[in-house]
Amino acid sequence: MAVATLLLTVVALVLLIACTNLAGFLLARAADRRKEIAVRLAMGARRWTLIRQLLTETVILGLLGGAAGLVVAHWTLQALMSFQPPIPIPINLDVGLDRTVLLFALAVSGAAGLFFGLIPALQSTKPDVAPTLKDETGTGSGRRKRFTLRNGLIVTQVAISMVLLLGAGLFLRSLQSAGKIDLGFDIREGGIVWMMAMGDDMSSQEFQIATQTLEERARNLPGISQVGSAEMLPIGISYQETNFDIPGVEPPSGDDHLSIAFNQVSPSYFDVMGISVVSGRGFQETDRADGEFVAVVSETAARRYWPGESPLGKTIVAANREATFRVVGVAKDTKVWTLGEEYRPYLYFPQEQWGGESTILVASGNLQEAQIVGQLRELVRELDS
Repeated sequence: MAVATLLLTVVALVLLIACTNLAGFLLARAADRRKEIAVRLAMGARRWTLIRQLLTETVILGLLGGAAGLVVAHWTLQALMSFQPPIPIPINLDVGLDRTVLLFALAVSGAAGLFFGLIPALQSTKPDVAPTLKDETGTGSGRRKRFTLRNGLIVTQVAISMVLLLGAGLFLRSLQSAGKIDLGFDIREGGIVWMMAMGDDMSSQEFQIATQTLEERARNLPGISQVGSAEMLPIGISYQETNFDIPGVEPPSGDDHLSIAFNQVSPSYFDVMGISVVSGRGFQETDRADGEFVAVVSETAARRYWPGESPLGKTIVAANREATFRVVGVAKDTKVWTLGEEYRPYLYFPQEQWGGESTILVASGNLQEAQIVGQLRELVRELDS
């Protein structure tokens, strides 16, 4: 809601700049037509008739500008809708130029032309007829005013433009600051392929075997050095929490359990993502479903749930699964959902011990992203088209 309000405010300010520019143009045009209007008034034309004519011209000018804007908007929407983000979820946005948009654009264009053409029309139809007719240049012989309406419009344009420029500068500064945020993981060339077995006849165990097979084959591809997988990636479109119990840690007031964000990853996930394990160890190939259940916690989770002591060897109980996991490592904090968030408690579990029906295969190397993704896609098709 806040983003939409900000965008509407920016659009309104740009529209206001355009309208003040139009009003300045109309005032300049009215100055050139002073003698014409004075002649028509001297011949008996009614002032209201001239005002209606001038307002009709400005409204038509505003409607033509609105029509041109709709054409540009149509082309822009076509270009935007032709872009499909590289995510497995189809995106269908209803952003067409429907009747409501057309009527709104028509109303705003007409109102802008009418409102900003009214003052120039009133000013230009109230000249000193006799002095204007005697003046061959039609500029009048009175003393020049220090502050005129045209000057006021120029000041308004400059003021609004400065507001927009300052806002753009602050936005760029925020963008630069965001680029310096420590995400907790590496940002480099790589490729991802999102796979889901939901709705298929493949069981969770078969899906885990398929994922392991894909990782093994992907490591042998030329140009790919590291491969891992996880149910979700940080700063992605997915986020999940579930209920846990930690001995000695009381849940928040009114809750029966602790609600903590978590992820299930492969043993090589920390390496391919560049997430360092600062204490203990990461996952190993021996952390299988028939072995001891283990977990890796983030630094923030370690500080919050085991303050002043090492979390290694502590236990975490997944309340919904009635499974107990032993903490074997502490991983560096990462941003999970947004860039601006504070580091939050985060838990990692081995894929084979937690299960699941979707995973994201991540690979990096010395190839371009598109080449890596292309090779990963071919592997998936070969394994299960």
